Amino acid sequence: MDGHFQLGRLTRKHGFKGNVVLKLDTDRPEAYTHLESFWLESTSGRIPFFIQEIKSLKSDEWVLTLEGIQSESDADQILGSLVWLPDSALPPLEAHQFYYHELVGYQVVNPGVDEPVRVKDVLDRPGQPLLELLVGEEGRVVFIPCVDPFIGRIDRDARVLYLTAPDELYFL
Repeated sequence: MDGHFQLGRLTRKHGFKGNVVLKLDTDRPEAYTHLESFWLESTSGRIPFFIQEIKSLKSDEWVLTLEGIQSESDADQILGSLVWLPDSALPPLEAHQFYYHELVGYQVVNPGVDEPVRVKDVLDRPGQPLLELLVGEEGRVVFIPCVDPFIGRIDRDARVLYLTAPDELYFL
């Protein structure tokens, strides 16, 4: 969903009155505790849902009471759905920081790599996140660790990510 980011996923029911558990995919859940609504994406488009109540189950899981979801069968219809918020709901960052989803489509500049490189995706893996890059005209897929020592800087205006990864990683 362009202009939106994934906050988490509705993972399971909680109780018998239609409450659902939202598993958060953020390292700053406190930034969203006053959330009033979100969107789910379906085959028919984006559907807004309005929150009546949020209760913390764990630091990364909330129990939600939603308008219009009043039974287990109602909840079953939205379980597994991804929860989306508009990019404007993201907490502000320092100039050198970035959100993974904003890097998709950026051009990559890395000393020693003369081929065109673009960010296809950022994979948030246990241990370390990986930049999935498309290299060269043929779009060869290369994975580079998305770690501080390899991040030079980011130019949001030009949509360019400057990396300092060893150029050998592009040819493994």
